[in-house]
Amino acid sequence: MKRATLHRVGGLAGLLAGPFFLISVGLNTWACLGYLHQLGWEFVGGEQVPWPSSLARGPYGWAQIATFSITGIAIVAFAVALRDQYHVGGRVVSR
Repeated sequence: MKRATLHRVGGLAGLLAGPFFLISVGLNTWACLGYLHQLGWEFVGGEQVPWPSSLARGPYGWAQIATFSITGIAIVAFAVALRDQYHVGGRVVSR
């Protein structure tokens, strides 16, 4: 794969990682509200439940684990694409 293509793919992955995470966690939270309420979670206040990590133990845990994994891979792809744009000395280098 060409370097320019890798930069584009990495940039696109970084651009989409945040919205993908937010939409996926939002949908999983909506689907698991009953489970979260059993844990004591509320939108405001409530128990100190480690949200959204607690969703990984819920009925759709596989979806939350996949969300964490896909988002992590997208951020790593972005970091790899961004790495080539900076010189070790700190100067911005366009390759």
